[in-house]
Amino acid sequence: MAERRKYKGKYVDEELEEAFKDVKFFVEANSNEVMEFWSEFCEDSLQNKELTIAQKEDKTLLDWEQVSSGFHLQVGELKVLEENEDDGEEKVKIYPVCASVQFAILNDIKVCFYDPCSLVVHHEMVRNFFETLWPVTYDKGYRKAFTNSSNFHHCVGFVREERNKRFKLATHD
Repeated sequence: MAERRKYKGKYVDEELEEAFKDVKFFVEANSNEVMEFWSEFCEDSLQNKELTIAQKEDKTLLDWEQVSSGFHLQVGELKVLEENEDDGEEKVKIYPVCASVQFAILNDIKVCFYDPCSLVVHHEMVRNFFETLWPVTYDKGYRKAFTNSSNFHHCVGFVREERNKRFKLATHD
């Protein structure tokens, strides 16, 4: 049995472990951005089904399978010193820091899309949560397999490279 992961002294839930099993890339993107990526890159999206063969050859298209509609999880909490409006007393208020996650299989590569979504967001805390528990890399271990929606092309490039590697191995056997 594999050793259970710990984050800040607490064991990671088995269901969470299973959900993140085999994730090879993390992308910070909200649900609208993920839908835009699907529309642009999925072979089966409505806009890409209408393309001619020549147009498809000029475009990067991926096999895209949505694995789950996602879920929310608390990655930490933020303590904020706030002043009470009535009496001016200061007190510590604790806010949960949460992210929504959803998964897709792009050309047989499992990708996690996550979106910091709580009332109080601490982006570094959210990213550190994922990087600490699932420290995935690519490019021979030189690059972290984490990006944001503006740089989604890094994920697409990785997915294409992995498909090309598998194709080369299959044709040489």
